[in-house]
Amino acid sequence: MLVILAAKLAALGMAWEEILYKSMECFENDDPVRASTVEHLQEAIDHLIEKRHPEFRAPFLHIRIEFVENGNSGSIQSSPGNSRFTRKFRNIPQEELLMSVPFQESETLQNLMRAFAGESQARNRYTLAAEICHKQQLPVLEAVFVFTAGQELAHAQIYLNHMAPLNNRTVSIAADYPVTCTNDVAELLRQAAHHEGEETRDVYPAFAQIARQEGFDAVAASFEQIGVIEGSHSRRFDQLAKLVEQQALFISDAACNWMCLNCGHILTAKEAPKICPVCQHAQGYFIRLELAPWSTLSMLQP
Repeated sequence: MLVILAAKLAALGMAWEEILYKSMECFENDDPVRASTVEHLQEAIDHLIEKRHPEFRAPFLHIRIEFVENGNSGSIQSSPGNSRFTRKFRNIPQEELLMSVPFQESETLQNLMRAFAGESQARNRYTLAAEICHKQQLPVLEAVFVFTAGQELAHAQIYLNHMAPLNNRTVSIAADYPVTCTNDVAELLRQAAHHEGEETRDVYPAFAQIARQEGFDAVAASFEQIGVIEGSHSRRFDQLAKLVEQQALFISDAACNWMCLNCGHILTAKEAPKICPVCQHAQGYFIRLELAPWSTLSMLQP
């Protein structure tokens, strides 16, 4: 009988040692999801001891795992006074406690970094494209590229903010990015439309799906919302590319409204004037009113 009890005690001691080890590992690696699993295991062994072997209850076998009520901190500790087994872990956002995959091990983190890099590169491509348009005296297209580049910067900031819990850490990714080296404005517009279309159709919907599967709903929402915005970018670039390819950027089959982006002069004609009659700026400053930012004909009529 003593041999059996000793064997059971040894087995329980090993189980408790394993719980202690796993618990410390969870908290040292900032893994609250696994920690909650360990806690359930501890409860099961507590129940077993209480019901079948109360003689094995002992303070030195007790392990305490706790989270404060708001989920922002926690600790693991063995019996009181045994500081060797005490660990603290960093502040963790409430959302992270609900994740099915630790953020630092998730595919979502990889996708956030891919998206951050993609948006950053898009901003630089559009800034360089704007310079090319400026040199070719196409300020209206320069303005479109600069306007869109600013929005890509905002998207990059959103993705970077989602990665804030990993501040000062390095995230390695494998990804493919486009190379666009041309002075052909139509080609710049066409490539921009293509890349933005890929993001809205394929890339960001796939990223959002993975984020939801891994429990990162806020990240998924950002992928979905920005994906919709990229769709509007794609359609705008596509429309402008067609106008340039058809040599119709400043010419229309029917009379339409044109706005000078420099002074705001509006006129109705089949073709934008070679020189603005108000500010004397070149034709390159004119844009169809329907494409002008923050403007509709009804807003501008007295």
